[in-house]
Amino acid sequence: MGRGTLKRAINVEQAEAWAMLEAMQIAASNGWSNVIFETNNLSISNFLQHQTSLSQWQCLSLLRNCVNICNSYPMWSCEFVYRSCNKAADALAKAARKQNLCGMWWGYPPNLVIPYINHDVSNMFI
Repeated sequence: MGRGTLKRAINVEQAEAWAMLEAMQIAASNGWSNVIFETNNLSISNFLQHQTSLSQWQCLSLLRNCVNICNSYPMWSCEFVYRSCNKAADALAKAARKQNLCGMWWGYPPNLVIPYINHDVSNMFI
């Protein structure tokens, strides 16, 4: 499942905070009990994991909402991943921003992310 959307954000951290909040809202509305949320923003990951201080106060209320939602689901976690490890999400975010490719997909991703998903699957370590 994936989603591309456009939101007004004043910086990268706020855009990532919006994305995290929307992802958690989607997971909650679908009743998913075991979810790992990934972000390539280390300060956001640290805040969501440990409620450490943020350099960008503009996204604090969004991230507090994320923490509140996440605390309701004991099997949810938020993890930091390098952008190079999640090229599919990066490609989808760029397409939403540059080509206005917005919307949600289930099961059948947009063609532009299929090569990245295939690459991730073929390089998974179990």
